[in-house]
Amino acid sequence: MSPSSSLFVSVVFAAFLCTIGNSQTLSLHLLGGALNGGKCMDGSPSGYYYGAPPDIDGDLTMWVFWFEGGGVCSNQEDCDERAQTSMGSSTDWAGTVNEFSYYSTNPTKNPFFYQAHHVYIPYCTGDAHGGQVVTPTESTFYYYFDGHVNVGLIMDDLVTRYTLSNAQTVLVSGSSAGGRGVLLNLDFMADKLRGYNSAVTVKGIAQSSWGLPGGCDDGRSEQWEWLPPLYFDQYFNTDTAVDVDAALAANDAALSIDIQDTYFADACAQNETPAYRCRSEHVLYKYIQTPLLIVMTQFDSNTLIERMNLEIP
Repeated sequence: MSPSSSLFVSVVFAAFLCTIGNSQTLSLHLLGGALNGGKCMDGSPSGYYYGAPPDIDGDLTMWVFWFEGGGVCSNQEDCDERAQTSMGSSTDWAGTVNEFSYYSTNPTKNPFFYQAHHVYIPYCTGDAHGGQVVTPTESTFYYYFDGHVNVGLIMDDLVTRYTLSNAQTVLVSGSSAGGRGVLLNLDFMADKLRGYNSAVTVKGIAQSSWGLPGGCDDGRSEQWEWLPPLYFDQYFNTDTAVDVDAALAANDAALSIDIQDTYFADACAQNETPAYRCRSEHVLYKYIQTPLLIVMTQFDSNTLIERMNLEIP
């Protein structure tokens, strides 16, 4: 990592720790029209919340994106339940939200990002912002899973409505499933931003999105044999390893991979066989070209309870 990248990482981490202050009101913009994509799971329009820089000292060239998290949709029962909530539909989304963290406009609490354009991407696709299903079918339970497609459409809308094409510095961030959205979309967004301005600087920060060891080149050691495979959702609570290739061949596929048509950057998909290995952060990260900071705790409750099936007193 270059000195400049190390400095940026230090700045981002410091800001991450201390950005609790004056919240900013962000306004909702729904994606409309005859778009190929732009939907929540239930077909309602997806969208984003936008907050402009402060009038006096705003930096019109700095942007901060945040992907909301909230698990994944991995089977029909889960998808049916999710589609009835704000995690699968925009029907009940508020017209405005007040956000803290990177969106604080208090220069004392958020000294590095208070003056930026702020974009909050709510999560309503159940696919960790990575799906490419724009036409629902029986195999997708008649739901849309177009999170990745929506990212591109949101960026296009920000160019039209605001000044994203003039961006000089961009931070792409998210937590949990939103952090996976960062991992899946970071290089895609950086490439798209460079299409507007070749000199743009793009960095990423993914929080609480690094899963259990799995899908690694050296396979499983006996020490970790009891752990379930990584990010194959229907296997999370099993006690033994699962032969994923056999499961796929038997049409007992990992639903969150197959039905959502998850986007994988060519660099990963063309070099990993089978391509679903790119669902593992341990495989995917080495193909990410954009500077990236990972923030993870070894006591993450999702890891301990949902994935390791432990009972926490």
